Amino acid sequence: MKYVFSLIATLAILLSGYAVFWAIPQMQNHSVAIDDTASSNTALISDDVQIFSAESQANHQPLASLSQQELLQVLQQVERHLQQQGAVLQQQGAVLQQLQTTLNELQQNTAPTSHYEKEYAELLQGMPENFESRLKSDPQYAEQMRYELFTQATDVNQTDQQRVKAVQQLIFASHSIGLHDDYYNNRQVVSAMVQLSNDTPDQAMRIKALEQISSIGLQDPEMNKYFLDLVTNDDNAYVRTLSGHILSSSLYNSDIPKSQRQALGDDIKAFMVQGDATTQKILEQQFGSPERLQQWLDEIK
Repeated sequence: MKYVFSLIATLAILLSGYAVFWAIPQMQNHSVAIDDTASSNTALISDDVQIFSAESQANHQPLASLSQQELLQVLQQVERHLQQQGAVLQQQGAVLQQLQTTLNELQQNTAPTSHYEKEYAELLQGMPENFESRLKSDPQYAEQMRYELFTQATDVNQTDQQRVKAVQQLIFASHSIGLHDDYYNNRQVVSAMVQLSNDTPDQAMRIKALEQISSIGLQDPEMNKYFLDLVTNDDNAYVRTLSGHILSSSLYNSDIPKSQRQALGDDIKAFMVQGDATTQKILEQQFGSPERLQQWLDEIK
Protein backbone atom coordinates (compact mmCIF):
# COMPACT_ATOMS: atom_id res chain seq x y z
CA MET A 1 0.00 0.00 0.00
CA LYS A 2 2.87 2.38 0.65
CA TYR A 3 3.61 2.42 -3.07
CA VAL A 4 0.03 3.33 -3.87
CA PHE A 5 0.07 6.27 -1.43
CA SER A 6 3.43 7.36 -2.82
CA LEU A 7 2.10 7.24 -6.36
CA ILE A 8 -0.98 9.30 -5.44
CA ALA A 9 1.14 11.90 -3.65
CA THR A 10 3.51 12.11 -6.60
CA LEU A 11 0.65 12.64 -9.03
CA ALA A 12 -0.76 15.39 -6.81
CA ILE A 13 2.59 17.20 -6.81
CA LEU A 14 2.84 16.82 -10.58
CA LEU A 15 -0.59 18.30 -11.14
CA SER A 16 0.14 21.21 -8.81
CA GLY A 17 3.33 21.86 -10.74
CA TYR A 18 1.39 22.12 -13.95
CA ALA A 19 -1.06 24.48 -12.28
CA VAL A 20 1.77 26.77 -11.21
CA PHE A 21 3.29 26.62 -14.65
CA TRP A 22 0.11 27.69 -16.38
CA ALA A 23 -0.53 30.40 -13.76
CA ILE A 24 2.66 32.24 -14.75
CA PRO A 25 1.82 35.33 -16.84
CA GLN A 26 2.46 34.72 -20.50
CA MET A 27 4.04 37.38 -22.68
CA GLN A 28 1.89 37.35 -25.77
CA ASN A 29 2.75 38.69 -29.23
CA HIS A 30 6.44 38.86 -28.35
CA SER A 31 9.38 36.62 -29.06
CA VAL A 32 12.67 36.28 -27.27
CA ALA A 33 15.44 34.37 -29.01
CA ILE A 34 18.52 33.49 -27.00
CA ASP A 35 21.75 32.67 -28.73
CA ASP A 36 23.37 30.12 -26.42
CA THR A 37 26.49 29.44 -28.45
CA ALA A 38 29.93 29.82 -26.87
CA SER A 39 30.50 33.14 -28.58
CA SER A 40 27.27 34.96 -27.73
CA ASN A 41 24.63 35.25 -25.02
CA THR A 42 22.65 38.06 -26.67
CA ALA A 43 18.87 38.19 -26.16
CA LEU A 44 16.84 39.56 -29.08
CA ILE A 45 13.45 41.03 -28.35
CA SER A 46 10.90 41.80 -31.11
CA ASP A 47 9.79 45.32 -31.97
CA ASP A 48 6.58 44.94 -30.04
CA VAL A 49 7.31 44.33 -26.30
CA GLN A 50 4.84 43.92 -23.47
CA ILE A 51 5.72 46.10 -20.44
CA PHE A 52 4.39 45.20 -17.03
CA SER A 53 3.83 48.16 -14.71
CA ALA A 54 4.21 48.08 -10.92
CA GLU A 55 0.47 47.40 -10.70
CA SER A 56 0.86 44.44 -13.13
CA GLN A 57 -0.89 46.35 -15.96
CA ALA A 58 0.47 45.73 -19.44
CA ASN A 59 1.22 48.52 -21.93
CA HIS A 60 2.41 47.87 -25.46
CA GLN A 61 5.00 50.33 -26.87
CA PRO A 62 7.32 50.14 -29.87
CA LEU A 63 10.87 49.24 -28.96
CA ALA A 64 12.23 52.47 -30.43
CA SER A 65 10.15 54.63 -28.05
CA LEU A 66 11.36 52.96 -24.85
CA SER A 67 13.74 54.76 -22.57
CA GLN A 68 16.81 53.03 -21.21
CA GLN A 69 15.08 52.60 -17.84
CA GLU A 70 11.95 51.16 -19.44
CA LEU A 71 14.00 48.77 -21.57
CA LEU A 72 15.83 47.63 -18.44
CA GLN A 73 12.48 46.93 -16.75
CA VAL A 74 11.37 44.84 -19.73
CA LEU A 75 14.57 42.82 -19.67
CA GLN A 76 14.26 42.27 -15.93
CA GLN A 77 10.65 41.12 -16.39
CA VAL A 78 11.71 38.70 -19.13
CA GLU A 79 14.50 37.36 -16.91
CA ARG A 80 12.10 36.77 -13.99
CA HIS A 81 9.62 35.09 -16.29
CA LEU A 82 12.26 32.71 -17.65
CA GLN A 83 13.58 31.97 -14.17
CA GLN A 84 10.08 31.10 -13.01
CA GLN A 85 9.55 28.82 -15.98
CA GLY A 86 12.93 27.18 -15.45
CA ALA A 87 12.22 26.53 -11.76
CA VAL A 88 8.83 24.99 -12.54
CA LEU A 89 10.23 22.82 -15.33
CA GLN A 90 13.05 21.67 -13.06
CA GLN A 91 10.52 20.80 -10.36
CA GLN A 92 8.41 18.92 -12.88
CA GLY A 93 11.44 16.97 -14.08
CA ALA A 94 12.20 15.89 -10.52
CA VAL A 95 8.58 14.93 -9.94
CA LEU A 96 8.44 12.93 -13.16
CA GLN A 97 11.59 11.08 -12.16
CA GLN A 98 10.06 10.34 -8.77
CA LEU A 99 6.89 9.13 -10.47
CA GLN A 100 8.88 6.79 -12.72
CA THR A 101 10.76 5.40 -9.72
CA THR A 102 7.49 4.76 -7.91
CA LEU A 103 5.98 3.03 -10.92
CA ASN A 104 9.07 0.82 -11.26
CA GLU A 105 8.80 -0.13 -7.59
CA LEU A 106 5.13 -0.96 -8.06
CA GLN A 107 5.91 -3.21 -11.02
CA GLN A 108 8.70 -4.99 -9.16
CA ASN A 109 6.69 -5.51 -6.00
CA THR A 110 3.34 -6.39 -7.55
CA ALA A 111 2.89 -10.11 -8.05
CA PRO A 112 1.53 -11.24 -11.45
CA THR A 113 -2.21 -11.76 -11.28
CA SER A 114 -3.26 -13.70 -14.38
CA HIS A 115 -2.11 -17.14 -15.43
CA TYR A 116 -0.34 -15.72 -18.50
CA GLU A 117 1.42 -13.01 -16.49
CA LYS A 118 2.73 -15.65 -14.11
CA GLU A 119 3.93 -17.82 -16.98
CA TYR A 120 5.66 -14.83 -18.60
CA ALA A 121 7.36 -13.88 -15.32
CA GLU A 122 8.54 -17.45 -14.79
CA LEU A 123 9.74 -17.67 -18.38
CA LEU A 124 12.03 -14.63 -18.06
CA GLN A 125 13.22 -15.51 -14.57
CA GLY A 126 17.00 -15.84 -14.58
CA MET A 127 17.39 -14.30 -18.03
CA PRO A 128 19.73 -11.31 -18.59
CA GLU A 129 18.39 -7.80 -18.06
CA ASN A 130 16.64 -6.31 -21.11
CA PHE A 131 16.59 -9.80 -22.62
CA GLU A 132 13.68 -9.21 -24.99
CA SER A 133 14.78 -5.77 -26.23
CA ARG A 134 18.35 -6.99 -26.85
CA LEU A 135 17.05 -9.94 -28.84
CA LYS A 136 15.30 -7.54 -31.22
CA SER A 137 18.09 -4.97 -31.49
CA ASP A 138 21.20 -7.17 -31.62
CA PRO A 139 21.15 -10.06 -34.16
CA GLN A 140 24.43 -11.53 -32.88
CA TYR A 141 23.13 -11.57 -29.33
CA ALA A 142 19.87 -13.17 -30.49
CA GLU A 143 21.68 -15.96 -32.33
CA GLN A 144 24.07 -16.55 -29.42
CA MET A 145 21.17 -16.76 -26.96
CA ARG A 146 19.27 -19.16 -29.21
CA TYR A 147 22.32 -21.40 -29.48
CA GLU A 148 22.83 -21.40 -25.70
CA LEU A 149 19.19 -22.27 -25.09
CA PHE A 150 19.28 -25.01 -27.74
CA THR A 151 22.41 -26.47 -26.11
CA GLN A 152 20.77 -26.45 -22.69
CA ALA A 153 17.56 -28.01 -24.03
CA THR A 154 19.42 -30.94 -25.59
CA ASP A 155 21.84 -31.50 -22.71
CA VAL A 156 20.86 -34.66 -20.83
CA ASN A 157 22.96 -33.53 -17.86
CA GLN A 158 20.49 -30.74 -17.17
CA THR A 159 17.41 -31.38 -15.07
CA ASP A 160 14.10 -32.05 -16.81
CA GLN A 161 12.78 -28.71 -15.58
CA GLN A 162 15.82 -26.83 -16.89
CA ARG A 163 15.55 -28.49 -20.29
CA VAL A 164 11.85 -27.80 -20.72
CA LYS A 165 12.30 -24.18 -19.62
CA ALA A 166 15.18 -23.79 -22.09
CA VAL A 167 12.88 -24.93 -24.91
CA GLN A 168 10.19 -22.49 -23.78
CA GLN A 169 12.74 -19.67 -23.75
CA LEU A 170 14.08 -20.78 -27.15
CA ILE A 171 10.56 -20.60 -28.61
CA PHE A 172 10.05 -17.18 -26.99
CA ALA A 173 13.39 -15.86 -28.29
CA SER A 174 12.68 -17.15 -31.81
CA HIS A 175 9.20 -15.65 -31.91
CA SER A 176 10.56 -12.32 -30.60
CA ILE A 177 12.69 -11.92 -33.73
CA GLY A 178 10.02 -13.17 -36.14
CA LEU A 179 11.18 -16.79 -36.50
CA HIS A 180 7.98 -18.77 -36.01
CA ASP A 181 9.16 -22.06 -37.48
CA ASP A 182 12.91 -21.97 -36.81
CA TYR A 183 14.06 -23.09 -33.37
CA TYR A 184 17.75 -23.44 -34.18
CA ASN A 185 17.45 -27.15 -34.95
CA ASN A 186 13.86 -28.28 -34.81
CA ARG A 187 14.49 -31.99 -35.21
CA GLN A 188 17.05 -32.18 -32.42
CA VAL A 189 14.88 -30.13 -30.06
CA VAL A 190 11.84 -32.33 -30.75
CA SER A 191 13.92 -35.48 -30.37
CA ALA A 192 15.21 -34.21 -27.01
CA MET A 193 11.68 -33.53 -25.78
CA VAL A 194 10.46 -36.93 -26.95
CA GLN A 195 13.30 -38.57 -25.04
CA LEU A 196 12.50 -36.49 -21.96
CA SER A 197 8.79 -37.31 -22.14
CA ASN A 198 9.62 -41.03 -22.27
CA ASP A 199 12.15 -40.98 -19.43
CA THR A 200 10.76 -38.54 -16.88
CA PRO A 201 8.82 -39.99 -13.94
CA ASP A 202 6.98 -36.66 -13.57
CA GLN A 203 3.73 -36.72 -15.55
CA ALA A 204 3.37 -32.93 -15.40
CA MET A 205 6.87 -32.55 -16.89
CA ARG A 206 6.03 -35.15 -19.55
CA ILE A 207 3.03 -33.12 -20.65
CA LYS A 208 5.07 -29.90 -20.72
CA ALA A 209 7.63 -31.58 -22.98
CA LEU A 210 4.89 -32.72 -25.37
CA GLU A 211 3.39 -29.21 -25.34
CA GLN A 212 6.72 -27.82 -26.55
CA ILE A 213 6.69 -30.32 -29.42
CA SER A 214 3.16 -29.21 -30.27
CA SER A 215 4.34 -25.58 -30.34
CA ILE A 216 7.37 -26.34 -32.52
CA GLY A 217 5.75 -28.79 -34.90
CA LEU A 218 6.92 -32.13 -36.24
CA GLN A 219 9.39 -32.11 -39.14
CA ASP A 220 10.69 -35.66 -38.88
CA PRO A 221 8.34 -38.15 -40.61
CA GLU A 222 10.07 -41.03 -38.81
CA MET A 223 8.33 -39.91 -35.61
CA ASN A 224 4.83 -40.15 -37.09
CA LYS A 225 4.39 -43.73 -35.87
CA TYR A 226 5.35 -42.72 -32.34
CA PHE A 227 2.64 -40.04 -32.14
CA LEU A 228 0.07 -42.26 -33.88
CA ASP A 229 0.66 -44.74 -31.07
CA LEU A 230 0.10 -42.00 -28.48
CA VAL A 231 -3.14 -40.93 -30.15
CA THR A 232 -4.52 -44.44 -30.12
CA ASN A 233 -3.12 -45.96 -26.93
CA ASP A 234 -2.06 -43.43 -24.30
CA ASP A 235 -3.89 -43.45 -20.98
CA ASN A 236 -4.01 -39.66 -20.79
CA ALA A 237 -6.76 -38.03 -22.88
CA TYR A 238 -4.89 -34.73 -23.09
CA VAL A 239 -1.73 -36.47 -24.33
CA ARG A 240 -3.80 -38.14 -27.04
CA THR A 241 -5.24 -34.79 -28.13
CA LEU A 242 -1.80 -33.16 -28.12
CA SER A 243 -0.46 -35.98 -30.26
CA GLY A 244 -3.23 -35.44 -32.79
CA HIS A 245 -2.22 -31.79 -33.08
CA ILE A 246 1.43 -32.77 -33.46
CA LEU A 247 0.52 -35.15 -36.29
CA SER A 248 -1.33 -32.34 -38.08
CA SER A 249 1.87 -30.28 -38.12
CA SER A 250 3.55 -33.16 -39.95
CA LEU A 251 0.72 -33.89 -42.38
CA TYR A 252 0.35 -30.25 -43.46
CA ASN A 253 4.07 -29.48 -43.60
CA SER A 254 4.93 -28.76 -47.23
CA ASP A 255 8.64 -29.31 -46.52
CA ILE A 256 7.99 -33.02 -45.95
CA PRO A 257 7.90 -35.14 -49.14
CA LYS A 258 4.40 -35.76 -50.46
CA SER A 259 4.84 -39.53 -50.39
CA GLN A 260 5.48 -39.49 -46.63
CA ARG A 261 2.55 -37.16 -46.04
CA GLN A 262 0.36 -39.47 -48.12
CA ALA A 263 1.44 -42.45 -46.02
CA LEU A 264 0.64 -40.57 -42.80
CA GLY A 265 -2.74 -39.52 -44.19
CA ASP A 266 -3.60 -43.11 -45.03
CA ASP A 267 -2.69 -44.22 -41.49
CA ILE A 268 -4.80 -41.46 -39.95
CA LYS A 269 -7.73 -42.34 -42.18
CA ALA A 270 -7.48 -46.02 -41.18
CA PHE A 271 -7.58 -45.15 -37.47
CA MET A 272 -10.59 -42.92 -38.12
CA VAL A 273 -12.44 -46.05 -39.20
CA GLN A 274 -10.87 -48.77 -37.06
CA GLY A 275 -9.89 -46.92 -33.88
CA ASP A 276 -11.90 -46.66 -30.69
CA ALA A 277 -14.44 -43.91 -30.14
CA THR A 278 -11.92 -41.58 -28.46
CA THR A 279 -9.39 -42.01 -31.29
CA GLN A 280 -12.02 -41.35 -33.93
CA LYS A 281 -13.23 -38.22 -32.17
CA ILE A 282 -9.72 -36.77 -31.74
CA LEU A 283 -8.74 -37.44 -35.36
CA GLU A 284 -12.00 -36.12 -36.81
CA GLN A 285 -11.71 -32.94 -34.74
CA GLN A 286 -8.23 -32.46 -36.11
CA PHE A 287 -8.61 -33.63 -39.74
CA GLY A 288 -12.32 -33.73 -40.50
CA SER A 289 -14.16 -36.77 -41.82
CA PRO A 290 -12.34 -39.64 -43.59
CA GLU A 291 -13.90 -38.46 -46.88
CA ARG A 292 -12.70 -34.91 -46.37
CA LEU A 293 -9.19 -36.10 -45.51
CA GLN A 294 -9.13 -38.31 -48.62
CA GLN A 295 -10.19 -35.35 -50.75
CA TRP A 296 -7.27 -33.34 -49.38
CA LEU A 297 -4.86 -36.22 -49.97
CA ASP A 298 -6.01 -36.40 -53.59
CA GLU A 299 -5.33 -32.70 -54.03
CA ILE A 300 -1.67 -32.91 -52.96
CA LYS A 301 -0.82 -35.86 -55.25
